[in-house]
Formats: sequence, structure tokens, C-alpha cells
Amino acid sequence: MAVLIRTDGTARNVTPREGRSFSLEEIKALIGCQWIECVYLGHTGLVLVVDEEGKLGGPDDKPPNRMATDAVGRFLWPGDFIAGHALLASRRELGEDEDELPEVVNYPRNN
Repeated sequence: MAVLIRTDGTARNVTPREGRSFSLEEIKALIGCQWIECVYLGHTGLVLVVDEEGKLGGPDDKPPNRMATDAVGRFLWPGDFIAGHALLASRRELGEDEDELPEVVNYPRNN
């Protein structure tokens, strides 16, 4: 089951409306954005879906999401953070084949 992590520090379980995976429109509505970015969490099979434009430096910047940042901080560059609501989901819930890992090399680690 996927988890919607909101900027106010709350989280709730969410499920796809139809079938086993979320549609792109569902994801965009849940996190409140036009463009998404997927943060693959190593070989865990989990993905954090965030607002691609959440911190562009304009009036539409989203507030930091401390809970999401804390949850995936070791997969982010030092000093980076998640902005806006985020969806933590399995690759299957995003309609991906879990047997094919994405082309990802050397995740930055915060030590």
C-alpha cells in the first residue's frame, strides 16, 4: 500500500482507484503537481514520487516536506530536501516491472 506524505507532517495510506497501479493523473492529483519526479530508493523496490517543480525558486515553491526528507534522506544529496507532498509507493504500484531495475549508479549518502 502506498503512503501519501503531506507537508504538514501527516501521512495516510492510499490505493490506486482501479487495478494494481496508479495512473499518472492520480499521482499528480495526490501530490498536487503538474510534473513528477521519481526518486528510486536503491534496491528496495520503493519509489518516492515528488513534485518536479517543487523548488524552482518562484512564487509557486512548495514548503519543505520534513517527513519525506527524513524517510529518504540517505538517497538525497547532502543538504537537499523534498518539497511538497510526496507519494511513497512500490514500483508495482507505479506500473513498473520490479524485475527490471532502473539505470541508477552511486546514490549519494549522508553520513
